[in-house]
Amino acid sequence: MTQIYDDIPASPLSGDGRVLGIGVFDGVHRGHQAVVRKVKELAEERQAKSLLLTFDRLPEELLRPETAPKRLMGLQEKLDVLAALGPEEIMVAHVKPELLGQEPSQFAVETIHEKLHPRVVVVGEDFRYGRGGKGNIETLTADAAQNGFEVVVVPPVHWNGEKVSSTRIRTLISEGSVDGAADLLTRPYRLSGRVVTGRQQGRLLGFPTANVEAPSSHLIPGHGVYACRAFGDDFARDAAVNIGVRPTLAEGQGVTVEAYLLEFEGDLYRQELRLEFIARLRGEQRFPSLDALKEQLARDVEETRRLLSPA
Repeated sequence: MTQIYDDIPASPLSGDGRVLGIGVFDGVHRGHQAVVRKVKELAEERQAKSLLLTFDRLPEELLRPETAPKRLMGLQEKLDVLAALGPEEIMVAHVKPELLGQEPSQFAVETIHEKLHPRVVVVGEDFRYGRGGKGNIETLTADAAQNGFEVVVVPPVHWNGEKVSSTRIRTLISEGSVDGAADLLTRPYRLSGRVVTGRQQGRLLGFPTANVEAPSSHLIPGHGVYACRAFGDDFARDAAVNIGVRPTLAEGQGVTVEAYLLEFEGDLYRQELRLEFIARLRGEQRFPSLDALKEQLARDVEETRRLLSPA
């Protein structure tokens, strides 16, 4: 079982000679997975422990909150996915001004070298660190040479001719291409939130929906209707999920995430619901009447059932 450390320790870790992988790892996509594989490979070769250093949130959320990208996953999901890749240890650094304000050499020497004692540090080629992102592969390699550890750089991973990156995945999800994003993530994109009270209009249309309040820090897929799998505390169901402003109903409530769970009866209010986005069925559109909307919702449900039914 992977050992989890909450924050960088005040005192040095016991033992030395670890192989350390560093990254935000938002999404834990194919590129991140390549870094973790290299960490494990080198640790096995050198009979050392494998340690991943990641962060509890995106650094941009502190540095530039008004323009910070939306997260692809929450911290617990990230830890679960990273742990499933098999490192012996994961350390979660808390994003704080004193950490991000360190000069590159201070971070490399006082944090990495003196606190974590790595024999090898593994990073992606676009790794940046230190105040203002001034640290890069060259500065890290120079500090490593003076402090007795090695730097290994993992090249980018390309998939279908394009570089895999969190930025690319965010673009795909924002465009509604959740299947394309899943190819780069190696699993469906997930969005979780608590079910809150809506206007109950789905029930009047014959399709009662759960209104999912997703965290504002997380990326919501582009407007449209999606075939999803929905997971609660003790159930899993297929679901047709609408994301958008409901133009036919013209409620003016902003963007909503509404999930109609197939073959489900029960009260979901206040429960946490996790949605896995499998495919986009169509874009959001305005219908000429509520009857036309009901007919389309019925088609959406049948298409969801067809797509998600076992072969």
